[in-house]
Amino acid sequence: MAQLFRAQSTNEDAPVDAKVENAEIGKRVPFPVTAKLDKIKLPANLKSGVVTWVSDQNRFENGNVVYRLDDQPVVIVKSDIPFYRDLESGVQGSDVQQFSRLLVSNGFLSEPGSKVDSRMIAAIKKWQKQLGASVTGTVGRGTLIATRTLPALVEIDSAVTVGSQLNGGEQTLYSFSDQPTLSLSTLPAQEKILTEAKELKVNVDNQQVPVVISDKKSTEDGASTVFTFTAANGEPFCHPNCAKVMSKPEMLWSLEAIVIPQTTGPAVPVGALMVDEKGKTLVQKVAGKELVTQEVKILAASEGLAIVSGLNPGDVVRLNPRPASGGTPETKP
Repeated sequence: MAQLFRAQSTNEDAPVDAKVENAEIGKRVPFPVTAKLDKIKLPANLKSGVVTWVSDQNRFENGNVVYRLDDQPVVIVKSDIPFYRDLESGVQGSDVQQFSRLLVSNGFLSEPGSKVDSRMIAAIKKWQKQLGASVTGTVGRGTLIATRTLPALVEIDSAVTVGSQLNGGEQTLYSFSDQPTLSLSTLPAQEKILTEAKELKVNVDNQQVPVVISDKKSTEDGASTVFTFTAANGEPFCHPNCAKVMSKPEMLWSLEAIVIPQTTGPAVPVGALMVDEKGKTLVQKVAGKELVTQEVKILAASEGLAIVSGLNPGDVVRLNPRPASGGTPETKP
């Protein structure tokens, strides 16, 4: 911080000088921004029965049981295609291939396959026993519900409750988009900060991700403005998705508006600055009993202090200087 002192004099109107010292200037304004994942329908339930158990989790791994019908498990499985039929002896296809990967990951099968053969039937029986299902060697239609991404947040429909009857065709599960939509409702003063900020960053899993304003809309009453944001570099907020970062589909993240970037260097009070007729920023540097006009460049300024180039720590400058040739005092903040 620049130190102020009055030049040696008994005159109360004596000039006041400031000693230049290194200082740091920066201004960041925090905002709570809403991160919301879009809900996506998963394939419908294909089984009928009474719901006897419902998971109380909202984050699922590949192969987790989400609910039970007539005490038989309904399992969520990572797959690019839906499971639409009984997987029984002799059946082959890409749905078998997708399911076999689950058996491999659980250690029941040595390698994936596209046909339900004796080897896979033995693996299915071990898997069924582990889940507490009827051990038949056949995976009944509706036992598996596919989703493209796991682990992930998954919502079980509120209609799926213990004791309720499912008849097939109901929408029971929802997944969510990999990346959230970021939005923030602001008052006019906050809007000005966001639009004039040098940079915007959002904290994602302890990482600062640069973002930009992608859209802004006034509310119907005109009292506030809703901003939406996207990552500045076009990359996703989370790699590869936000399943591990977000514990629920809608959360508050921290966004920072960097109004003044953090700047370190020689600091002077803005009262020491003046501008000449050519627009150059000047100071009057005290050199013994003389004043030397010195050109400087403002690097950052805030709350009455400016970081400048052209001076060194230890220099002394005159406050409220009298311009030597038509200059005027600096009026920057």
